Amino acid sequence: TIEKINTLYQQNIVNELSFKNNYSYKLYGDAKYKKADDNWTQWDFSGTNDETNFGIGITKNSMYGMSSSISINDVDGNYYTSSIGNYDVNRSGLNITYSIDLWKNFLGYQTGTQDLNIKLSKEQAKIKTFIEKNNFYYSLRSIYWKMVSKSRELDFYEIMIEQANKNLN
Repeated sequence: TIEKINTLYQQNIVNELSFKNNYSYKLYGDAKYKKADDNWTQWDFSGTNDETNFGIGITKNSMYGMSSSISINDVDGNYYTSSIGNYDVNRSGLNITYSIDLWKNFLGYQTGTQDLNIKLSKEQAKIKTFIEKNNFYYSLRSIYWKMVSKSRELDFYEIMIEQANKNLN
């Protein structure tokens, strides 16, 4: 049926969208809380008492084996040093990261090949769908005209039977 024929083409569209989804923007975030129950004042060195860390960012992969991201983070903490004692720190930052795959996907060799394969597969499925639909319609036309031929043949036989009955009477 036509639905079965269209399934192959639609599956290739889903594969293409899935592949391209790997290269869309992604939002990520993290939150951490660390509580140290140690009493740093009894030793003579520095340490962390409590620390809270929040971060949020956006990342995007490229088809050329590159990835970029930007994020902001905020760290609040309570620290101890033997010279100052306890003190609070609040640090905020902006991180910009850019990376390139030098091993597997240098300048998009692997993803370019995958993209080309998906495009060719989609084109092949489109052509195959076209051929299958035409074969299906050809088969339907063939069946229709066979039915018309049999109907006319049946009409012809009925006329011959009527003529034979008239000749017998």
